[in-house]
Amino acid sequence: MKTMRFSMLLLGLVMAMAVSAQSRCRGFVFDTDGYVNVRKAASTSSAIVQRVNNNTTLYYAPGQGNWYQVSLKPGGATLGYVYWNRIAVSSDDLGGYVVTDPDGYTNVRKGTSTSSAIVKRMNRGAEFTGTPVFVNGKASKWIGVLDESERLIGYVYATKVRAVN
Repeated sequence: MKTMRFSMLLLGLVMAMAVSAQSRCRGFVFDTDGYVNVRKAASTSSAIVQRVNNNTTLYYAPGQGNWYQVSLKPGGATLGYVYWNRIAVSSDDLGGYVVTDPDGYTNVRKGTSTSSAIVKRMNRGAEFTGTPVFVNGKASKWIGVLDESERLIGYVYATKVRAVN
């Protein structure tokens, strides 16, 4: 029985990782050093798995704390972790959005799934900066929500918001 529970837990973890690897926002490397170290885990003491030069496009999703999970392709496997302020969102991808959900609020979720944990709730009329989320190279039905520092904090379903000029 314990083996079966462990197997189910492991399967759920693998599936969750696969989903998060497919739904990412697009950004590019920006660091005063001219490159960024992609690390195996979300820590500066973790092993470096790859060095990525400035202006290289990365696809990112919330990872652990202030670290993003990154990949080199929109639907690619996780390459590793990069500290959030080493990835800039292209100004072409940024946009203003307003919450229009008829329920009076919308949930900001950690992942691009309605079963993902809720990070925060935004009331109807709330404005925010967002960026389209790409799945396998195409814009999905999710918008990445950015904070004042243009840090990705989570995702909202696109039908719950509208773009503003």
